[in-house]
Amino acid sequence: MPLPYAIRIPLRSLRRSPMLFGSAIFAIAMGVAAPTTMFTVAAGALRDLPVPQPELLVYVDVADPRDSFGMLQMDGRWFAALRDRQTTLEDVAAYTMQLYDVSGFDALPEQRNAARVTANTFGLLRVEPYRGRDFTAADAVPGAEPVVLVSHDFWQARLAGDDAVVGERIRLNGEPHTIIGVMPPGFAFPERQQLWTVFEPTISDASWPMVDVFGRRAADVALARVNAELASITPAVAALQSDWPEGAAYAAMPYSESMIETADRMILAVMTLLFALVLIIACVNVANLLIARAIARTQEVAVRAALGAGGRRLALEQLSEALLIALPGAVAGLILSRFGVAAFARQLEPFLPFWVSFQLEAGVLLFTLGCLLLATLSAGMLPALRRAS
Repeated sequence: MPLPYAIRIPLRSLRRSPMLFGSAIFAIAMGVAAPTTMFTVAAGALRDLPVPQPELLVYVDVADPRDSFGMLQMDGRWFAALRDRQTTLEDVAAYTMQLYDVSGFDALPEQRNAARVTANTFGLLRVEPYRGRDFTAADAVPGAEPVVLVSHDFWQARLAGDDAVVGERIRLNGEPHTIIGVMPPGFAFPERQQLWTVFEPTISDASWPMVDVFGRRAADVALARVNAELASITPAVAALQSDWPEGAAYAAMPYSESMIETADRMILAVMTLLFALVLIIACVNVANLLIARAIARTQEVAVRAALGAGGRRLALEQLSEALLIALPGAVAGLILSRFGVAAFARQLEPFLPFWVSFQLEAGVLLFTLGCLLLATLSAGMLPALRRAS
């Protein structure tokens, strides 16, 4: 079956200029692949924690103007003092990283990433267990039976997805713990944890020199108001804690910024802008190639018009030729971007929190392809508009 004239004639024309055809496709592929990869990486890195209203979560640290990094590691006693005094946040919770040697269920012992969390942690996150129950304050009382929450992945891989696992026991560092629940699929707070046990720092307990602290503010409570209260609390805590650094003060920031700092976000923003310029340059280069080609074929088009080819037909051929160059280049660029995104994922995801993932998204693809098609179609239409004028 013969091809329509609007495709047959542009294909014949492009076959006569293979270098131009190949160069344009290569330019489009590179122009699509690099920005799409960078946009995807930036979108993944800047994604919020996947919990209800993540923008209301704040990370609380101790700011020290004398420290080169500006922040000090929170002490469990400082957390307890803060918890007892603050009022602008709904509540504050603490967690600390842990490694457990896991044994039981007739499987070989193995190490798993874990976290010790205060009993209110998952309540503040608004995340409920997939199976079983959450921690309660009674679980953190000294002498209470040791309990553990397990991740959905751990439940599937190590416990065979058994619904009867709640109430069973596993050993963590040799100590029996009762499984009280399974967390939802994909949940691995705060980074890539698979097990959670409970703890409760107190003002007099020096056992927890390194904890991370977060809270949740109400929608009508601004971050500035939270920081104002934290500043007012600091002197009383400093007077109570003999090891409080001189000049240091509690400080809150959006939780997402605690994982990827403002400076890193600025770097990502600048890199995204630069790659957006790469996309624009690629589109301009392709447009220039098509315009130069159209100008070089002015005589050919004039002859065809004199032989009876109508303006509509000639314009349709120009547009078809532009699309025959743009579409293969776009497809090649998307294929390359998939490899680029996969390479970034292999290198970066093991070091990033669980909610950061790099996947090609529809919005990124539509933006990139939209810019490309706009430039290509504009260049394809220009010769027809010139003839019409």
